[in-house]
Amino acid sequence: MTQLFRRGWLYAGLFALLLVTAIGGYFYLRGDSEQAALLTEQVQRASIENTINASGTLEPRRYVEVGAQVSGQIEKIHVEEGASVEEGQLLVEIDATVFETRVQNAEASLEGNRAQLKQLQAELELAELRARRNLNLFEKKAVSQDALLESQANQKILRARIGAMKAQIKADAASLAGDKATLGFSRIYAPISGTVVSISVRQGQTLNANQNAPLLLKIADLNVLTLRAQVSEADVTRLNKGMDVYFKTFGSGERRWYSKVRQVLPTPVILNNVVLYQALIDVENPDGMLMDAMTTQVFFVRDSAEDALVV
Repeated sequence: MTQLFRRGWLYAGLFALLLVTAIGGYFYLRGDSEQAALLTEQVQRASIENTINASGTLEPRRYVEVGAQVSGQIEKIHVEEGASVEEGQLLVEIDATVFETRVQNAEASLEGNRAQLKQLQAELELAELRARRNLNLFEKKAVSQDALLESQANQKILRARIGAMKAQIKADAASLAGDKATLGFSRIYAPISGTVVSISVRQGQTLNANQNAPLLLKIADLNVLTLRAQVSEADVTRLNKGMDVYFKTFGSGERRWYSKVRQVLPTPVILNNVVLYQALIDVENPDGMLMDAMTTQVFFVRDSAEDALVV
C-alpha cells in the first residue's frame, strides 16, 4: 500500500509539472506573438496630396485642315510631313491653265467693252453737235421738225447705250475679279504658322472640288497642346475650373507637366456603358517633347501639403 501511495503521488507530481509547463509555454508563446505583431516606423516629413486620377489624350489646341476650292491636277507640293511652315508660305500648286485662260478671256471682254464705250461717247458728242445745229437751223426754218426730233432722239439712244455699256463693264470687271480669285485659289498658302502634321494628297493627283472641298493637309501649332482627360461621373463633380493638375506620358518616365483645368465639358462620352466627362487642360510645349495623340496619366490635385509629418 505504501508503495502504491508513493507511486500515486509521483504520478500526480509529474502531471502537475506538465500542466504548469504547458500553461507557461502557452502564455510565453502568446506574449511573443503579440510582441511580433507590433510594427514601428520612424516619423518623417514629406509632401502629400489628395488627387483624382484619370487618363487622357493630347491634341493640338490650334490647327487648320487646309482644303482646295478649285478642281484640277496637283502640280507641286512644296512641303513634307513634319515640316515647319510660316503663315503665308506657299504649300501646294494646282494646274492653273484653265483658270488663266478664263482670266485672259475676261480681260479681253472688258477691254473690248471699254473700247465700245469710248466709241459710243464719241458718237454722243457728234450727235449733240448735230442736235444743236439742227435746233439752230430749225429756228431759221432751214431744216424740218422731223430732222430736229431725229437728232434729239439719237442723243437719247446713245446715252442709253452708254449707260448699258457702263453696266456691262461693271459686270465684266466683277467677273474678272472672280476669275482672278479662282486663279489665286490654285496656289494654296499656309493660313497659320505651325507644323505640317499630315498630307492627304500626292503630286499628280486630280482634285474634284465640285462636290466638296478636298482635304490637302493639316497644319497644327504644337507649341500649345490641349489635353482631353476622361473623368468618371463619380469624380467630375469634384473638378473645377482653374484646378491644379499634372500629368505624365508613357515614355516620359518620372517627368511631369503642370497646368490648370481650362474647362469641363458638360456633354458626356459613353464608352462601354461607362459615362465619362472631358476636362480640357492646356499645356505649353516649348521643347517639343509632347506630340499629337499621346496617351497620358492625369492627376487632378484637390488638396496638398508641403513638409507634412507622415508615418
